Amino acid sequence: MLTQSRAHEVAAVGLQRLGIFSKSHTTQALLDSRITTRFFPHGLGHMLGQFTHDVGGNANYEDEDEMYRYLRIRGKLPAGAVVTNEPGIYFREFPLRQELKDGKWDGIVDQSVLENYWAVGGVRIEDDVLVKENGYENLTTVSSAVADVEAMAGGRMS
Repeated sequence: MLTQSRAHEVAAVGLQRLGIFSKSHTTQALLDSRITTRFFPHGLGHMLGQFTHDVGGNANYEDEDEMYRYLRIRGKLPAGAVVTNEPGIYFREFPLRQELKDGKWDGIVDQSVLENYWAVGGVRIEDDVLVKENGYENLTTVSSAVADVEAMAGGRMS
């Protein structure tokens, strides 16, 4: 679950850098509030094989912690496993807009900045990874470097 926690930490830092999250909160305070689950509402990835969501991992929808509820892979992966690594950020109006109206995220979310992002919808960039005895191999051949993704999103290929 360490990787899932790290993904939420990266999300918190990035959303804070955009100004969506208050700069007066530490990253740990943002994580403790679980606000990142409103923007990163899913697990980090899944097993990959014959089927899109292959056997070998199941979410625990009964998990009391929203941060881990949709995490499909829990525990150590064996060498030879192929998994996806697909963090994503989504600007989902439900349930966030109602929670903001109710004051749940007062002092954490800057609604005036968030307003600029509703139309984005979201983005998820996936890598497919082969687990090896002493590390991993990224099988994805498309670059996920920021400059390359921005170029592709703008209609340009680098």
